[in-house]
Amino acid sequence: ELESFHLEKKIPDLILLNISILDIHGQEICSYIKSKFISQEIPVLCINSLGDSAQVMKAYDSGCVDFITKPIEPLELLIRIKTQLELNALRVHLKFVNLELEKSVNKRTRELEETNLRLKISEERWQFALEGSGDGVWDWNLNTNEVFFSKRWKQMLGYSDDDMWDTYEEWTRHIHPDDVGWVTDSIQLHLSGTTTGYQSEHRVICKD
Repeated sequence: ELESFHLEKKIPDLILLNISILDIHGQEICSYIKSKFISQEIPVLCINSLGDSAQVMKAYDSGCVDFITKPIEPLELLIRIKTQLELNALRVHLKFVNLELEKSVNKRTRELEETNLRLKISEERWQFALEGSGDGVWDWNLNTNEVFFSKRWKQMLGYSDDDMWDTYEEWTRHIHPDDVGWVTDSIQLHLSGTTTGYQSEHRVICKD
């Protein structure tokens, strides 16, 4: 019975399997070995006196990694065994590397999630402090050209929270026409490095 084919006591590095052993089809034994978690990674090298292609394909389909026909050439057998042991060692190493990489990715993912959570909490506190101060604030992201307008900033001009687009053009649209030229010029002077900072007192247009 296949259930008596035990491998638990000692796991070999490679199995040489005569597929006519004990009147049990070798393919069945090989399939059994590959079905068990404890032995599925063991390379199985099949030996048989017949070399017809159908039997060879059945052996490979059952999990055999190589097939040798009798009579056996000792040197050829040793070379094939050495090759399979080296390949299996590489597979084991690659599996270990992949596991370590997965652990590293999972760790990095957790760190990013924790960082994002801290940033969210920090942003919520900043928003709370900002709204509590009563000041209107805008913040321009030069990389994305997005502008954040605080809720209070919009309220000062008579707008609701959803009335304005978060863009630089929206900000300039609310500058008084007589001031918009020199205001934007002063921004460009700062961005070009001509001035060390940007500070501007100008008129803005309310909703009414």
